[in-house]
Amino acid sequence: MLISCCGNRCDECERYPGECPGCAAIGGKAEWCASLDVEVCPFVTCAAETGVSHCGECEEFPCELYELTLSEDAGEEERRAFAMARYRNFGLLDAQRFLEKQSD
Repeated sequence: MLISCCGNRCDECERYPGECPGCAAIGGKAEWCASLDVEVCPFVTCAAETGVSHCGECEEFPCELYELTLSEDAGEEERRAFAMARYRNFGLLDAQRFLEKQSD
């Protein structure tokens, strides 16, 4: 199972591995970056700047950067489910940490 630095599972993506070998292999230069008017994925940039290999190692996770990947209509339940899925993907399903972050 290949996990990108933001917590997405590459093996669940329809473009992997044929059209895309994964974010690490392309240096975070995903084609969707143009829609955000950036050259490199902001998650890859943030991870490099903070010195972590993925967001799951960051004390700030989940952070406001994740708002970029949610629709404006996302409710609280959808936001929690999104963050929880990332925790699972990172292998960090620490319920206490998750609940503490949600109550902040």
